[in-house]
Amino acid sequence: MRGHHGQTYAFPVYPAWLLLLPFIGALGAYLSKRAGGARSTIVISGIFPALAFFVILLLTMPFTAFLEHGLDAAARSVFDSLICEPFGRLGVVAGWVLMPGACLMLGAQAYLFTSRKLTQRGVAGN
Repeated sequence: MRGHHGQTYAFPVYPAWLLLLPFIGALGAYLSKRAGGARSTIVISGIFPALAFFVILLLTMPFTAFLEHGLDAAARSVFDSLICEPFGRLGVVAGWVLMPGACLMLGAQAYLFTSRKLTQRGVAGN
């Protein structure tokens, strides 16, 4: 997929992926609640994929920069070109951790809200 100024987007499915994440966050929260988790555990279970991405980025960013230090621009990876975007590493963290984390949190909070409302009405137990 090509954007303006002839740029090629590496991930054209990113918006669809973000729209799917609230359901994944709600599923994680549901499974944690079903296993008897406390509220904090339920929320952490809902946003766990974003936390995993954060740890992976913390480990790979310095390692990738070290490995690609001496290479010319044509030999660098897609990851390095993402880091060189206008917001640099902050943009990578925002795109791979903060935005997905917010979507996952939205799903986990929606699940907690609906489950609390159903419990108050006596429709669902637990």
